[in-house]
Amino acid sequence: NILMDNATGRILGFIGGRNFDINQNNHAFNADRQVGSTIKPISVYGPAIDQGIIGSESRLANYPTTYADGREFVNSTNVDLNQFVTVRNALNWSFNIPVVHVNNELRKKMGDDNFSYNHYLSKMNYPASDAWAYESAPLGSVETNVVTQTNGFQALANKGKYQNKDEGTQVYSPATASIMNDLLRSVVDSANTTKFKPTLAGLNPHLASADWVGKTGTTDEFKDSWLIVSTPTVTLSSWAGHDLPAPMTMTSG
Repeated sequence: NILMDNATGRILGFIGGRNFDINQNNHAFNADRQVGSTIKPISVYGPAIDQGIIGSESRLANYPTTYADGREFVNSTNVDLNQFVTVRNALNWSFNIPVVHVNNELRKKMGDDNFSYNHYLSKMNYPASDAWAYESAPLGSVETNVVTQTNGFQALANKGKYQNKDEGTQVYSPATASIMNDLLRSVVDSANTTKFKPTLAGLNPHLASADWVGKTGTTDEFKDSWLIVSTPTVTLSSWAGHDLPAPMTMTSG
């Protein structure tokens, strides 16, 4: 886990592992893992709003589609298949098919298969990699660490500005950040993919009443489980998994 101050990018605290006596690896900073669906707002939906391709209520195709080699893209849930869904609903359920369509449209508009890194992720210190241009990248196949993912959500929560030490970089327009945060607020409020808010309400009702936004992410066989949430002032990122990737369960997060 990492807790970051949005306005300054300062790390307020972190948890590097479950038990330092057993495992000294600092998983918050040094464990690179596939990011799953937590990358969708950062690398696809945010840029698509920024480039004027979609709005919060745009309709996206959720019909079966395939990779270039013929393999089928698969949603993690069969909800709302074979219809057009809103961007908000696509994020609430973390559908894979719509985000692939949006990513393909961005590639065409930007004339760059690696647009997400070249125009957005590089501004937030994401690692340089040709893998950001892969067809599977919008689904979170690229690896990075908890602190880097915290940077991305901190930028959205901070009106689109990535703040690091004394320097700030406007990654997304303030309008884009506002729309994206409204969408991510629905992810937390709907509780379709995370019970974070009702669980928090049971522990601390006052804290649960804060303006939470966020996104979940899992990888194949639940080998990685992510949850990144923000309020207007702080961002809290969490990852759970094994040192050597191994299946967990749907509730492991």
